[in-house]
Amino acid sequence: MGKKSGVEENTSPGTFHVPPPYAMLHVKDQLHVVEEVREGERLVVVATNVAETSLTIPGIKYVVDTGREKVKSYNSLNGMEIDEVQWISNASAAQRAGRAGRTEPGYCYHLYSSAVYSNIFPDFSLAEISKVPVDGVVLYMKSMNIDKLGPKSLLAKL
Repeated sequence: MGKKSGVEENTSPGTFHVPPPYAMLHVKDQLHVVEEVREGERLVVVATNVAETSLTIPGIKYVVDTGREKVKSYNSLNGMEIDEVQWISNASAAQRAGRAGRTEPGYCYHLYSSAVYSNIFPDFSLAEISKVPVDGVVLYMKSMNIDKLGPKSLLAKL
């Protein structure tokens, strides 16, 4: 993975194939995104942070990283979960950059400065369980008659 410099030979934009944001697609449709690209088209994939770890699309050459993510958090003042846009972590930035160049040379364009990366981004994101209440999960488990938590009891109910 290298930094992009200079101008490419072909600067004409051509046509773009932009499917709906990946997170909005059904899993079976996600697998067909690449197949729908016609010769001469450029594939533009709008992805969420799910793409940091679980997404490999052959031929992705460029990643544009905004450095932001939407996260669920709990507002204890009003007792509600809210979606907030926050800075990502250094680990997330590395994962995003790794999406380009998996099957051929690629580049990542970061839309933030190295100062933001070094001084504002935490090293790692907080675990989801520490950001939102678990009462919904507990109630769901109770509805499945899961009273004891352990590998054997949980797997037996599934």
